[in-house]
Amino acid sequence: MPSYSHHSLASDLTKWKSQFTPLPAPLPLFPFSITRSRAPHLHPNPTYHTHSQPIPPSAAMAIQFASMAMRLQTSSESQIHLAALQILLVHLSQTEEGMNIGIGRGATAHASDAIPLWFAPKRGMACEAVFWLTREVLLVSTRFSRLAEAQLKAALGVPVRMALYQVRYNYVECTAGDVAAFEEQLFGKWNLRKAGSSKRDAHGSVAERLPTRVPANSYNRTIVDPTSSRNNSSPSTSRSPSPPSDPNVDLDVVVRAQAYGPPILHVAVRQDLYNAEHAEKIAKMYIQTRICFLRRQRISFRMSKFRKRAVIDLVVHC
Repeated sequence: MPSYSHHSLASDLTKWKSQFTPLPAPLPLFPFSITRSRAPHLHPNPTYHTHSQPIPPSAAMAIQFASMAMRLQTSSESQIHLAALQILLVHLSQTEEGMNIGIGRGATAHASDAIPLWFAPKRGMACEAVFWLTREVLLVSTRFSRLAEAQLKAALGVPVRMALYQVRYNYVECTAGDVAAFEEQLFGKWNLRKAGSSKRDAHGSVAERLPTRVPANSYNRTIVDPTSSRNNSSPSTSRSPSPPSDPNVDLDVVVRAQAYGPPILHVAVRQDLYNAEHAEKIAKMYIQTRICFLRRQRISFRMSKFRKRAVIDLVVHC
């Protein structure tokens, strides 16, 4: 582990200490949670409800066109996804105090496992304003990303099992050379051989096709790590996206951009905090929020209540 006396790490540590001194309050639970408070120490090995679904092609194309129109870097698609997620979190948590989000290395290409970043969107803020603030935070963070999360906690005196964020976000790119490996991992070698022998001549190689329907358990599958494949001739694999091991992470959102076909959205929620249908509902609200975001329309949320408890009937309006 590098020494904090090193100048580069010392500058990183100064930046993060200013952000986490004092430690910010945790993100409030969503109104439809099945409990009133978190009990992280009671769940050393948390379990998660997961949901995976493709992002509609119309929404995916809109993101690409918006990126081209704004003339931003290639990572702007990730920034658009993250900005839309903030808008959703502001409404679901009903907070105006800002939030920490754990950003995975695929979203900013930094070396650490995940880095906590502070965002301060407001309800009613213009979508474009949220985007530009998000982009600024991400660009600044790349200069202070050499500290791993474990190093940061040790320097701040924070217990290892205490999370600095309750939501984690990651954006993973799947290149053309990774498609065959992912397809094999998702469906198995035997099915690929059978499909390839009967359909290869008519439709090309199996690697040129991606499934249009994502199996329910695909969230836990091993997928290609794009940050490793750039530096190696053969694609390597990692356990991302996988549910977070930290029991303090309530919500995990992973967007996997594919070389062929629409991006895949993966959502995981803690089972002791939310029901299984909440993962699917959050995914649908997230997609709808991004559609409204790209249209630069005003976004509002309507929540129905039953016996003073919020239920799953939560709708996004543009």
